[in-house]
Amino acid sequence: MITADGETTTCEGKLPLPDCAAGRALTCSGPSLLIGESGCALPPSAHGFSEIQMSSAPGQVTVEISRDGTSLAEADFSPSYVESRPNGPGCEPVCRSASATLNVK
Repeated sequence: MITADGETTTCEGKLPLPDCAAGRALTCSGPSLLIGESGCALPPSAHGFSEIQMSSAPGQVTVEISRDGTSLAEADFSPSYVESRPNGPGCEPVCRSASATLNVK
């Protein structure tokens, strides 16, 4: 579950990931975010979920990871954003990114 500036989105999925051609392993309750999936062509021990991409730049984010109703990790973040222009100075779009790490038990 991810709560960004008070708006909660729930995502569900499982590991190991399905075959790469089978599509995504995660489904989310809203379209405002995407969670990366990594390793579908590798052995199951190398499968994982990675970055969270959001359509906005929230000031407060809470991430909770659970399995079978048991919380594995939870953290609150106040992201510090860095702006970049991937198409060069003065060109759109202006992208905002931040990073944080949440370790799972």
